[in-house]
Amino acid sequence: MRILVGYFVDGKHSGIDTYLLNFIQTISQENVQIDLLTNRIIDDVIKKYKINNLNIIEIPRLKHPIKQYKKMDDILKKNKYDITYFNISEAFNSIGILASKRNNVKKIIIHSHASGTDCRNYISRIALKLLNMIFKHIIWRWANCYYACSEKAAKWLFPKRITQNHKYKIIYNAIDDSKYEYKEEIRNQKRAELNLQDKVILGHIGNFCYVKNQEFLLQVIKELEDCYHLVLVGTGSDYTRIKKKIQKLNLNEKVTLLGLRNDVNELLQAFDMFLLPSKFEGLGIVGIEAQFSGLPCIFSNEVPEEILINSNSVRIPLKVKKWKQQIEEYKKVGRHSQIKPNNKIEKYSLDKQKQQFIDILL
Repeated sequence: MRILVGYFVDGKHSGIDTYLLNFIQTISQENVQIDLLTNRIIDDVIKKYKINNLNIIEIPRLKHPIKQYKKMDDILKKNKYDITYFNISEAFNSIGILASKRNNVKKIIIHSHASGTDCRNYISRIALKLLNMIFKHIIWRWANCYYACSEKAAKWLFPKRITQNHKYKIIYNAIDDSKYEYKEEIRNQKRAELNLQDKVILGHIGNFCYVKNQEFLLQVIKELEDCYHLVLVGTGSDYTRIKKKIQKLNLNEKVTLLGLRNDVNELLQAFDMFLLPSKFEGLGIVGIEAQFSGLPCIFSNEVPEEILINSNSVRIPLKVKKWKQQIEEYKKVGRHSQIKPNNKIEKYSLDKQKQQFIDILL
């Protein structure tokens, strides 16, 4: 069997990348030839997975639609794919789907991973939303299987006739829960490394961009007492913007920027709360990881309801006063050492996701 999968970015910032790497690792054990589409080949990221039956194919970016279509058409003509599997955030990212339809691929899958468009400029954002609205009523005709990481992500990319169809299903982004098991010694070590042993650490992990809304967290920490400290993990297009904002608000003593890290699971142990003030999310897998670490979590009410898997997590409006009150309330309660088992947690198990991945190949 041969499958064409897209689209991989760089393995560092994208939740889609994390999902695709899990998918590739799983199905590579099933005697499947995997061709992975990307706009930029990142050898060091791909090579570490040492998957023999993985072929990386570079294609032009979406801003060059004619070039991308010609490349996609060429790829599909040269290789006889059983399945093409497109993981996208906006419906207008549809060139590969159309090319697959025109090349008579038997199984064409669209998988939605977002519920909005990440653009700071208001006019551009409205235009992109309009484009998404138009294309969502077109692209479903070119495919025959429809997946999403949440109900909200499904409604963003598919019309109602699809979300009520038996060919549509939710595929939850599973995690390796053993990596997030709470350990007191790791907590103490990381807090010492950060030199924040005596602080209530409010943690946030995410790409620095419009949708993740780190600026809101700066407004919140400014209103809190000095015993609270905000730790921001990640990098991205808004990193410099946030750094300047911290200086402008005189928050250098209350905010730490850690940049891109490969010890996120251990940093979660150091935190006392996790904050995700996103303007929208497909799911927000980092919030699932934080809850598996036993952290009290505060999410914006723009994050899908599926994010709530633990009793010490809430979704609330993006109002500074409300977030300040919730943070102070969680400070009184403290963090849990582990997540309490429930049926919501089972949805994110690796075993369940593995079976979902195998089902994709059928």
